[in-house]
Amino acid sequence: MFGVEEPGMIGMIKCDTGEFELFADLLPADLGIWMPIDTCETISAKYGVKTYSDKDLDSVLSELNPSLIYLNYGTNTDSGVEKPTSYLDRTFAFETNSADLYPALCNSRAIKMPEEIELMRRVCRTGVNGHIQAMKTVKGKTHEW
Repeated sequence: MFGVEEPGMIGMIKCDTGEFELFADLLPADLGIWMPIDTCETISAKYGVKTYSDKDLDSVLSELNPSLIYLNYGTNTDSGVEKPTSYLDRTFAFETNSADLYPALCNSRAIKMPEEIELMRRVCRTGVNGHIQAMKTVKGKTHEW
């Protein structure tokens, strides 16, 4: 939803301003011996948004004192699989709503803007043209490999 590449991120949208912030599941710094380790600063620079450690979620929420927190939780209507949510194991000191956000997001993803529809048509045309070219070059009694 937030377009980030790193796993384990929690995103927060402030409904009154539309701004969003990220909470990163940061790896221990000593793993930097083996691989590059992201910090809140590197993630903030990469995406241009304020980033905190996921361990700071409770203190940031306490500072904001929201009247309601919408949690992205729901069951996929096609597969019946529940959307995994690690943060639902938390106890929030605020009122939460886990019933409304997921259906609203699913509905909004089903509605396409004209630009999205045109892009989908272009991709389909490209695939069809590639298939037609493949059929033109295949000779009888040959295999795919």
